[in-house]
Amino acid sequence: MVLCAVCAAPLHAATFYVSCAGGHQRPFDKWDNAATNIQSAIDAAQAGATVLIKPGHYTGQGENVASIPKPLELKGESGNPSDVIIDGEGARRGMLVVLTNENCSVVISGLTITNCHIRKGYGAGICIKHDTIAAGTTEVRQCVITGNLNESPYTDNSGGGLASRGKTGSAFHTIIADCAFSGNAACNRGSRGGGAAFQKTRLTMENCLVKNNRSEGCTDKNQDGYGGGVDAENTITGSVIRATAFHGNFAKAGGGGGGGGLRVGGADTDLLLADCVFETNESKYGAALMQTDGRLILRNCRIENNSGAMSFWTGWAKSFPTSQVVNCKISGGIILGENAGFKAIDSMKDPAAFIDASGEIRPVRTIDDWNRRRAAIIARIERVASPLPDKTLFPVPALKVLKDEVIEGRLRRQLIEYNAETKAAPRIKAWLFSPTTNSCLEAAPSAKDRRPAVLCPHQTNRTTGKNEPAGLEGDTNMFYALELARRGFVTLAPDFTGSGEHPGWGTYTNDFVSGTMKGISDHIRAVELLCSMPGVDPARIGCIGHSLGGFNTMMVSVFEPRIKAIVSSCGYVNWQTYADREGSLYMMGGGNYMPLINRDYASRADLVPFDWHEVVAACAPRPLFLNAPLRDDPFLVEGVCETIEAARPIYKLYGAADVIQTTHPDCGHGFPPEVREKAYQFMEKHLAKK
Repeated sequence: MVLCAVCAAPLHAATFYVSCAGGHQRPFDKWDNAATNIQSAIDAAQAGATVLIKPGHYTGQGENVASIPKPLELKGESGNPSDVIIDGEGARRGMLVVLTNENCSVVISGLTITNCHIRKGYGAGICIKHDTIAAGTTEVRQCVITGNLNESPYTDNSGGGLASRGKTGSAFHTIIADCAFSGNAACNRGSRGGGAAFQKTRLTMENCLVKNNRSEGCTDKNQDGYGGGVDAENTITGSVIRATAFHGNFAKAGGGGGGGGLRVGGADTDLLLADCVFETNESKYGAALMQTDGRLILRNCRIENNSGAMSFWTGWAKSFPTSQVVNCKISGGIILGENAGFKAIDSMKDPAAFIDASGEIRPVRTIDDWNRRRAAIIARIERVASPLPDKTLFPVPALKVLKDEVIEGRLRRQLIEYNAETKAAPRIKAWLFSPTTNSCLEAAPSAKDRRPAVLCPHQTNRTTGKNEPAGLEGDTNMFYALELARRGFVTLAPDFTGSGEHPGWGTYTNDFVSGTMKGISDHIRAVELLCSMPGVDPARIGCIGHSLGGFNTMMVSVFEPRIKAIVSSCGYVNWQTYADREGSLYMMGGGNYMPLINRDYASRADLVPFDWHEVVAACAPRPLFLNAPLRDDPFLVEGVCETIEAARPIYKLYGAADVIQTTHPDCGHGFPPEVREKAYQFMEKHLAKK
């Protein structure tokens, strides 16, 4: 089958139909008279038309050569690729797309292409030829390309499953999205791309699975192959392979060859490889990945459990000074040849570095640089904790006072409840303290009489919840909401999700996937509530917490800039220190925290896409007090100190290096009186009226 697009006309709404049970009567413009083979409908289609294919098993004869003068879309009716089978019967190519004029567009979607076999040319399943034009697009979406074989001779044998090839200087764009390549092979001497091969094209490949493909000799198993899964040769500027998994692919490497999962080569290559996984691939040289030329950036990739001498091979004694490895886990060894210029950078361990618009790693030198880096940190946190809800859609708090009393002859204590992120969510209950007998819910005599306020998240406790910081029950060292009220602060101690009277984030329909993000959302709501109170100065808001409360204090402070002073006691340690002590991050993947740590990141510190030095840095330049006891286990003091030192350059950037205060009492996981006294003085200093 050949799709030949020759014009730059835009796609329009005309539709032509294909069905095994069709009447096969031109113009194939409805299901009753649908074509019984795909090629007839393509021949009849107008420029920019859609060819819609009913579920069925479709074969052809010869190569089904046809010429289409304008762009078209070819898609399965159901969108499920298993419903429409394009079968080469072991004797022919599946599809040949030939683009012969500028700015043409062909879209193929919702198909399975299988059992195709060629002994001449490239791309046994799908071949995309654009070697006579400078611009255009072919998209392959939601397709399964499986069990295809290319046995073409040495000069032409690329792409067992798919191949896309252009001309030098072309700006042609090949888009492959949501596809699976499995069990395909390119077999002959020097074969390339068992699953797929791309040459002289801009490539976008996203959300794909590349599994159990091979590149090798077929009659002679000792012949070399390149790119068992994918081969990318001279893929031009702007090319990216993102969120794609390479599993169980093989490239034969004897005297040459390599790149079990992926081979990247060609002097004009400029490729970003982001958020990809390489596992159980095999080759002597570059079991997972081989780079032989060009510019390659690896970002947030995981490369492990591959079979061969080296997982990542870059260079045949070449130097690639513009290539980079950023935030990647690579096990199994790396060969860099004479590649002294290759940059291996883990910017997760360096908040003072950011990625600029060209993909280069740059030092953070300005506040604008840092704002870019900070936005990336927040995005990573949201990948693990789920996105923050749109605060503009929060309902009005509809605050209600449930209890109201004067205690100790001078403090006002009120039990309140208010709306969370939606009216459907359980209302939040909290203790509200005013430092005088007049409630902060009432207007202050004058603006100068407005008080600073402190949000007081509680530690882990299922039953006491908000009552502990309020001084009603529990550990007296946790009574910080009551104690700060005695010192002149308005304080608010809400229940955390699943604690006290809160039923928990998993008990009602919502978009949260973690207790952490539900807590962030609830605590932002609490800050909004404090800022709206007539007796509170909204410019003087702090947050204090111990253990889970310290964790939540740090997290909400990243997302809530109205918090101006931060106190975290025993709230965190860097992921690796915790994992080394506990064996994994499994406990951090619990419901109170972030379940995706276990589900998506295997409870492993090296895979979680953010770390605590980034959280600390994201709090800059606001004053930060950290209590890290000498005998806190597993929040070891050394791991806490590492985060502070890593974040300090960002505080220095703001000229605020002196606003970080730490204390290390000789105790375990606690918040003893002398440390609380320092913390309260810290709040008084930094929330004083300016």
